[in-house]
Amino acid sequence: MKRILLVLTALVLALGCLGGALGEESTEKKHVSDYDICETVEGLLECGEMALEDGMPAKQVLEEMYAIADAGNFLEQYEATCENIAAYENKTYKKLQEYLGYENQSQALDVILTPAAEDSDSGWSAYACPDVSDAMRKALKDSAAQYCFEPSYWAEEDFKTVLGNAYSKFVPSRPRPAYACVIIKKGAQCWPETAWNKGDNTDFLNAMNEIVNSIAIQLDEDAPVFTGNPHLASTYWIFDVDYEFYSWYGDKEIKGYNLSMTLTVRDAAGKKDAAQLKYSEKLPSTIYSWYDGISCPDFPDPYEISNLDATVNKIRALMQKQRGEAAASRKITAMNAEKVLNGILGEQAGKIEDPWQKAIWECGAKDVELSGDTISFTLRSYNPDVKGLGAYKKAKDKAEWLNSALENAAKYDLAATLALENGQPTSKSISALKKQVKAAATASKEAFAGDDISAAILDRLFPTPAAGKTVKAEQLLTPDESFLAWLESSRDYRLSGQDPANLSTLFASQKSKTLETKNGPTALAVTLTAADPAALLQDASKAVLDKMAYLIDTERDTDSLEETLRGAAADAAIAAKKNAKTKYEIPVDLNQLLDGDYSAEYWAYIEAYTFNDAVYSLRRSIENLPAFAAESFPKNGIMSGGKSGTEVTIKLPKDSNPTYMQIRKSDTDELACTLFLHPGKSVTLHLRKGFYRLYYCSGPYWYDEDELFGDLGAYSKSEPTEIKGTDYTHTITLQSTKDGGTSIYGANKEEFIKP
Repeated sequence: MKRILLVLTALVLALGCLGGALGEESTEKKHVSDYDICETVEGLLECGEMALEDGMPAKQVLEEMYAIADAGNFLEQYEATCENIAAYENKTYKKLQEYLGYENQSQALDVILTPAAEDSDSGWSAYACPDVSDAMRKALKDSAAQYCFEPSYWAEEDFKTVLGNAYSKFVPSRPRPAYACVIIKKGAQCWPETAWNKGDNTDFLNAMNEIVNSIAIQLDEDAPVFTGNPHLASTYWIFDVDYEFYSWYGDKEIKGYNLSMTLTVRDAAGKKDAAQLKYSEKLPSTIYSWYDGISCPDFPDPYEISNLDATVNKIRALMQKQRGEAAASRKITAMNAEKVLNGILGEQAGKIEDPWQKAIWECGAKDVELSGDTISFTLRSYNPDVKGLGAYKKAKDKAEWLNSALENAAKYDLAATLALENGQPTSKSISALKKQVKAAATASKEAFAGDDISAAILDRLFPTPAAGKTVKAEQLLTPDESFLAWLESSRDYRLSGQDPANLSTLFASQKSKTLETKNGPTALAVTLTAADPAALLQDASKAVLDKMAYLIDTERDTDSLEETLRGAAADAAIAAKKNAKTKYEIPVDLNQLLDGDYSAEYWAYIEAYTFNDAVYSLRRSIENLPAFAAESFPKNGIMSGGKSGTEVTIKLPKDSNPTYMQIRKSDTDELACTLFLHPGKSVTLHLRKGFYRLYYCSGPYWYDEDELFGDLGAYSKSEPTEIKGTDYTHTITLQSTKDGGTSIYGANKEEFIKP
């Protein structure tokens, strides 16, 4: 809203509000704050009404009301209420009421009222219009004011009809910071081949509401005020759903459609997209018809959408920017100095590309003091003061060295001032502050890019479990004292509750680790190249199981299985480190690190090493081994039969387990041939013309043609397969049937004939 109020000088405001708060009688003219408690919008309006009734000049009343709202930190609410009063039942109000009114209640958005839209304690709402006197209405008169209608959605095609222009070109006349209008894009569908407003769109609207609500809930205090009036919107939330034609399925000719859904958040003033939530789902190979021969995916749960968190963060940044810019445009007074100053700092942050400078601006100010035409404050420089701490390698207490560096980086130690003119910083003082921030950012960036901070942070997150250039597996089972001390110092059970040997094994599999600083102090990250924790345990478990399988049950020592697996894991870690390829990016939050905590990605990496689960799984596998020892695998080739008839070649892919096969006539179940296949190999045999079933099994350990691969084997059989005459040759590759080949069914060991 165009500024309709002027701000009194800081001295007058302070004296006026202070006198009212203390209940002192003034010998000079009265102030609005003298009348009653005015800590809410409603109370402030009542005080203003009484002041007007007593003959106080309207200009003075409005100036003081503005100042009181500013000092009470509810200026945004107060200004919104004043504009609602001024706009109530004007021409624009009546025009929008026809579109958004009771006749069209189906357009109402079922969205939560965000903290910015209501205050349950004071009873304030962005959609309210208090009943005021004619005198107050006259004082607030503004012919261009806009009313904030309750949340409603707009159809894209209605913009031109009602507002005279498409939303993409529409210019809001009185946009309020962080106010949002929801739009349904032209062409959106509620069902395949059905426009969103032509069929039963209940599911469509529910999905839209759910997504908007989910974002608003995550934004919390940064959430926008949703309004039905596009003139007030500083952002448009544009919803679109499309059912792309996919294919036909089955004999019934079912139409199958994929789902594509987007929610685009656009900056109304800049006409640029600030964030976009995307979701798409394709139908599987087997589908079912739900309605008139049509099948399509359901609308997703918002938390299933992969880029939800990233979208929320982008929207949050935009809302904070808009509110900050609104605050920055006000005059600095004793009442609002810190709030307006932080708005100005945030505005400057939006103009900076360098992430180290941006971080200093975005952190805001502390120790704010206004003295005449000068405002002084401190900023966070992010400087760890490495020079003052000395070399990290020479520090007696390395943990304390890093804590001191983090404490230094957390300090607001950059003293700054701005000269003011008419309540706003002069361009000269802003330029001087920019230079000061740039110099501080350069120093901090250099410190974090240096070896000392990098080594300290890497040691805090991933300390070396054993000294020496060439670490042996047995060293990991009894890690160094420094590693044990690091574990014991942790305040989190996810570290302190770990067996030291398990964690030392995981860390020993790390090939390289680097602290990335290019994205600034608020986006530091450790780039880690290491063995996959799950694969590491899998390799170790296989090594133990391989040994157990070739022993008889009485020789298998399972009492010390944990120690055995731990030793195998240590061996696997040493072997895996050299060729480790898995990449991890572990964010580093300096404040979090100072508090002794780490990122969710760090904990996910630690918890991926599920040693206890691996022990349990390994024990079960050992229990499923036969009592007798495994034998060597037979040679690749025919074991019996397959001497005459049509040439048939059986192939086994490289990524398969060794496989035993029985080929049997489908009508008599007579055994025609047995053979053994090694991964990547093939066997050529001969079968007489006719139909045959293939019975085959595979597994890690072979016993004999009676026990086959034991309980750890996988057993299968095929549907009847035709072998034609000798004029033909056949090639059969044992693999999945996703390409439409011979159907394969599950079988069990007892279905195989004992030769």
